[in-house]
Amino acid sequence: MRRLLILVATIALLVVALPLSASAGPPERVSIEGPSYFDGTGVFAATGLPECESGVLADVGGQGNPGHPVKPGFNIQIFREFTCDESGHVFYMKLQVRVENPLGTPADDTWKRYPTFNWILLGGDGPFEDLHMNGRGFAAYPLYDGGTVIGVYDMYEGRAH
Repeated sequence: MRRLLILVATIALLVVALPLSASAGPPERVSIEGPSYFDGTGVFAATGLPECESGVLADVGGQGNPGHPVKPGFNIQIFREFTCDESGHVFYMKLQVRVENPLGTPADDTWKRYPTFNWILLGGDGPFEDLHMNGRGFAAYPLYDGGTVIGVYDMYEGRAH
């Protein structure tokens, strides 16, 4: 009788567990890129996002600590809102940016010092409500207006599930 109960319990667990594991597929690759300007605006193109291939972005908050004692650079947190062109869906990300001084550029031998960041999805509407997404990114190169740097071209890579 005891063996029969163990067998029935095992079969019941398999019946419940197999559909759950089959629906939980592997994370999908996500890539986002585009210019972000120091006035807090920008545009983006994306692959791997549900119902979102491009759109606009806006910085909606953040804090920096350039005086932080981590030398020779500093950290900045940026909260960013992304609005999709096609669907109108909105999602929010937090970027934890590390800036090294001096910055350098991708063209010289100090390109590795250009700003890097970790990012995480904080929430959104539509398909972004229950989505989990995070990754790493970097500022690929500065954007100029004449001789003045007015923004950076950002590259985000990560996974969504």
